[in-house]
Amino acid sequence: MDLEEACAVSDGIDFHIPKSNLVISARRNEEEQIVISKHPKREKNERPLQTLQGMILVILYALLLSISINYIESAKIRTIVVLFAMWAGVFVYYFLKSKRKEDFASFRYHAAEHKALNYLDRYNEAPSEVSFLMNTSSYSVRCGSTMIAVLCTIITLVTLSVVFLPWIWLKVIGCILSFVVVFLLWAFDFLNFFQKFVIREPTWDEVEVAYEGLKEYVKERKHEEIR
Repeated sequence: MDLEEACAVSDGIDFHIPKSNLVISARRNEEEQIVISKHPKREKNERPLQTLQGMILVILYALLLSISINYIESAKIRTIVVLFAMWAGVFVYYFLKSKRKEDFASFRYHAAEHKALNYLDRYNEAPSEVSFLMNTSSYSVRCGSTMIAVLCTIITLVTLSVVFLPWIWLKVIGCILSFVVVFLLWAFDFLNFFQKFVIREPTWDEVEVAYEGLKEYVKERKHEEIR
């Protein structure tokens, strides 16, 4: 399972084939036609200013947190404050992102992308009709937002085990159990709370784009396996 097998954008979905560094782009143009194109993967940042602003905010937030915890004497309380700040920061980021109206189209394509990948994971082929994708879940265990939730949960549980459990052997057991618990939560899709901020239930139009792109992606992937 490739975690970066596809990526949604404001007007469609890109399916990635890592072995050949190929991208299959499915788009709906201004004439409401679905256009499929193939091109090499290009590394680019479409919003450099937004990325820079985000980095500056993260740095300022970290500096403020660092200064604040210096006034806290208890190491355990400092740990709680830092973990709380981590979760609060991520939640605020996704909450604010969910309110950006200019991203609503990409959120619908994001959900359509999940439907396509969920179907592919289950059946290892493209469906025969768009309706099959419509009836597939819009949530994906491999979504990047879910992976952030997985990482935050692991950091939280492991840190609490190391700081609050009294003996080394208990700390080790706590860390091991932390990974087991997080893996089970992830596998049963209980860590999709950030994902809910960045998807919107797609209409037939978005799912149809995902369907056409998935069909071409499956064909190309089979050709790749033969080579």
